[in-house]
Amino acid sequence: MKYLFAILFFIFIFFNLESYSQDTLAIQKTKLYRNFLVNEGKWKIEIPVWIPGFRGELSYGNINLGGSDGDDPPSIEQPIEKPRPGNIFKRLFNSKGNLNFFFMSSISFTSNKFLVLTDGFSGSAGKSILFRYNDKEFVNAKFTANLYRLYAGYKIGDIWSKSAKTNYRFYPYAGVRFHDLSVQTEVLNLVDIEKLNPIWAEAIIGVRNELLLKRWRFLLNGDIGFLGKNSKVSYMINLSAYFRISNLISVKAGWSDWDTNYNGTYKDKELKLSMHLSGPTTSVAFHF
Repeated sequence: MKYLFAILFFIFIFFNLESYSQDTLAIQKTKLYRNFLVNEGKWKIEIPVWIPGFRGELSYGNINLGGSDGDDPPSIEQPIEKPRPGNIFKRLFNSKGNLNFFFMSSISFTSNKFLVLTDGFSGSAGKSILFRYNDKEFVNAKFTANLYRLYAGYKIGDIWSKSAKTNYRFYPYAGVRFHDLSVQTEVLNLVDIEKLNPIWAEAIIGVRNELLLKRWRFLLNGDIGFLGKNSKVSYMINLSAYFRISNLISVKAGWSDWDTNYNGTYKDKELKLSMHLSGPTTSVAFHF
């Protein structure tokens, strides 16, 4: 009988140990399930929203426009200033309904060494922004922008910490950026044009930095583009922090800064256009 009790006791201990082992593995699997270091996924799709401040200038024929976000319209004597972060956040709670935001989408594929990404930005600015017209009066104007970017990068840096809990990656990349802008204002009716709609493409080069810390992923990338020898440099900078909720989903918060310049001929007249957008971004990303 005593052997029977001993056998039953060992059976009890065995099943409890096995249950504990399975629970431990389940906990470990759950941790790995949400870990960027071991389960990042090759494909990523993002659906973000960007809430930027705005500054824009336009010169077309004998028309000169300039405007920016601000609490009050600048006087004729004041220069146009870049939007300040305080103005951006104040618009979130402004009862006048002058909040302008950009919808974005992004799809990327990452292999062992290569990265391919395409993204797009679409929105408008200028519903309640007053623009200076030829430094004489204020007029209403609306800038609508569509930006599409495609680039490919190659990983030349892949550094792990000794504990294997931190991973840094570095990608130089090259690609192309497409701009589709339109400007609408009553001033343009003076030259029998309802709106200006220049479209152009430019080559870009840039760098991408990634830092992975288990459930966190920090990203900093920036690129510059050149339209021609007489044009200014355009650039875009993105700073983001991702938090992994599950194997499928992560959430992102960050900041994006986009400066674009165009200098060319549009409908037989010289067109100079510049636009600067800067502000916070947020998104949901899907990994698979």
